[in-house]
Amino acid sequence: MKKFENDIVLFGFGAVGQSALRILEKEINFDKNRLTIIDKEPQPYDLDYKYIQAELTPGIQEEYFGPYLKKGGMLLDFSADTYCLEMIDWCYRKEIMYMNSGDNEWAHRTWKNIFGHYVVNQEFLKNYQKHDAPTIVIQHGADPGAVSHFAKKGLEDIVHDLLKQGTDLDKNRLQSLLQEQKWGELAEYLEVRTIHSSDRDIQVVDANTLKPDVFYSTWSPSTFYNECTCNAEARAGTSESPENYPHIKHYDPKHGAVEFDLRGTEYYCKSWAPCGEFEGMIVGHEEIFSISDCLSVYNPDGSLRYRPTTYFCYLSCDVGMDSLRKAAANGYKDPEKMELITTGILSGTEYVGTLIMGNKFPSRWVGNCITLEQIKKSYPKDMPTVLQVAIPAVAAISYMVDNRNIGINYPDDLPYKELIALTEKYAGPTISVATDFNLKHNMAEDFIKKSIV
Repeated sequence: MKKFENDIVLFGFGAVGQSALRILEKEINFDKNRLTIIDKEPQPYDLDYKYIQAELTPGIQEEYFGPYLKKGGMLLDFSADTYCLEMIDWCYRKEIMYMNSGDNEWAHRTWKNIFGHYVVNQEFLKNYQKHDAPTIVIQHGADPGAVSHFAKKGLEDIVHDLLKQGTDLDKNRLQSLLQEQKWGELAEYLEVRTIHSSDRDIQVVDANTLKPDVFYSTWSPSTFYNECTCNAEARAGTSESPENYPHIKHYDPKHGAVEFDLRGTEYYCKSWAPCGEFEGMIVGHEEIFSISDCLSVYNPDGSLRYRPTTYFCYLSCDVGMDSLRKAAANGYKDPEKMELITTGILSGTEYVGTLIMGNKFPSRWVGNCITLEQIKKSYPKDMPTVLQVAIPAVAAISYMVDNRNIGINYPDDLPYKELIALTEKYAGPTISVATDFNLKHNMAEDFIKKSIV
């Protein structure tokens, strides 16, 4: 077990924060007197740690975190309704490490689309690029997070299969690009056309545990509601021509960002996971930018030469989809009561991964799932979806303990094999399977408009 001798603040003690703490105790040896939990809600149960109930508001990071964190410490952010860039700025100036599992915004501000967040983040982070600065890892949960590592493993496994089974492509070039980890050039040479962040939740919940007037989800209900009811978004690759596509609200040709005039609950696409083919919502997600950035190739003059089309295709469990149907039938008025499903899960799991498609190789899905049997044995207080966020987050924390001064990193900047290995310690083996499922690789043809009601 590796050791961390400095201060730790765990900020945000909802289901993911609680799950992450239980795994962190197994992964890292730290002084319990130097870990402080801060959340706006009352302490949920007896703890061996200092617990502070307080709400963070804009501009008070020093007052809020300063008493519990000093230089060399670590802020682990599992909060909601807080602005992560303010936290990054404070941590960077105070020489404190920082990790979050996804971007957030202050509750009083209107949520920007994912592309808006991407642009703001890119501009902000230009001023924080010292490589010898305290390590900061952003967006390292399941999706975004682990799926970025799964994308690289998927390309690796596609190459290995082609080398074994035969291909018209130059084997020496494939081996060289993979060995040198030239991911963009490898994807370009393979003619990768479309990549899904592919998420299929097949959990079955006992209807007797549900109340009729509550909006439910197997993960943060408020974020689930906001994501799925916002406008659908995708990132167009160099093989697409979105100017002529239907339902376009906004298209940025420089960045390939496409925002549609339909909600995620109104725009769908077929995808695939090891549980089979499914039709999922097109939902804006951070990893569609970080993965495609990692796989982009530029000409010597700086112009874009290649980028795959990327988007998040998500089908929630029946209870989650029923909640969205009720919200749609109610004119998308914010639900008055929202609850995380913590009991009554009878069967099923959630498949979270990356589906890589093209025309010169069999499609490949790489990801993981955590079964109820695994949970009963090792994580009796947890649920599949929550664990799939908490485990990669702790994997990132474990990596940070060994690498404390590498500056700001997206998941795609980190060594995928090491992060997958750390995740597998608690999630079990990564699934990597080929499939004959494929698409037309044209959003205008692949996307389906339909009503959720």
